Amino acid sequence: ENAHYRYFLALALKDDVAMSAEREENRIRQELETALRLYPRHAAAARELAWYYSRTLVNLHKALAFSGLACRIHPDSVASRVLHLELLKVAGLEAPAEVESQDLARRYPDHPLVLGRLAKRAYERSDFAGARERFARALELEPMNAAARIGLTESLLHLGKADEARATLAGFLSLDPWALAARLQMARIAEGLGHWEEAAQEI
Repeated sequence: ENAHYRYFLALALKDDVAMSAEREENRIRQELETALRLYPRHAAAARELAWYYSRTLVNLHKALAFSGLACRIHPDSVASRVLHLELLKVAGLEAPAEVESQDLARRYPDHPLVLGRLAKRAYERSDFAGARERFARALELEPMNAAARIGLTESLLHLGKADEARATLAGFLSLDPWALAARLQMARIAEGLGHWEEAAQEI
């Protein structure tokens, strides 16, 4: 048996639309767990397992265990550490989440994933100016980052900068005209400004 074969088989199964959702997820988890059993230092398999188990709060403890394992195997993996941070937040473990957040900000200040997470944290604390700054920086690094674009737009709206928010969305839609979330945001802004016809055209 080969751990890497099992891992890539699990990834292939993610794209197999013929399988039912529940059956597919069970099979993927089995393959990932087999890959991790065959090669206990398979950080990517551990991270994938954390993501799958995080989909149900019932298995949150397993998700945290696997994300923690992924971080221990590969402590420089930003993707693993950001996922672990998210799971710490969901579990209500604020103190370790804050420690992890500060360490990520110190070590990877310009990584898009870290910037996105820090921006989200600032937004949750109603620090919309701080969120705006971080979302904007994330977009400089990844212009097609839809989550950062939405976050930046919402931050601008909270700061009373509707025109700037519209310009931000217009720029994104020029790159991806079919971005539904961006169009819905544009319609909501137009509606809030009383531009009913414009709002209807966006939907």
